[in-house]
Amino acid sequence: MRIKTSEKYSAVIIELKGNVMGGPEAEEFSKLLHSYIDEDKKNVVVDLGSVKFMNSSGLGMLISGFTTMKNGGGSLKLAKATEKN
Repeated sequence: MRIKTSEKYSAVIIELKGNVMGGPEAEEFSKLLHSYIDEDKKNVVVDLGSVKFMNSSGLGMLISGFTTMKNGGGSLKLAKATEKN
């Protein structure tokens, strides 16, 4: 999985590419979200348009990210989700 970030319309866009499998990538994703909370950037959109495959650990990573943002006073939304992910 590769992560690309940008900012648009007062939101942080996190684009995930490749296979989302959890593991060490989940820790990287969590640290990224915590850094945005620390910077008071609390509106996050996760773009799944370039994800080829996601397993249950990858889904768990997204759920954990949602909880992290909610507990930090922010929000996490998904964009371009398909039947594949």
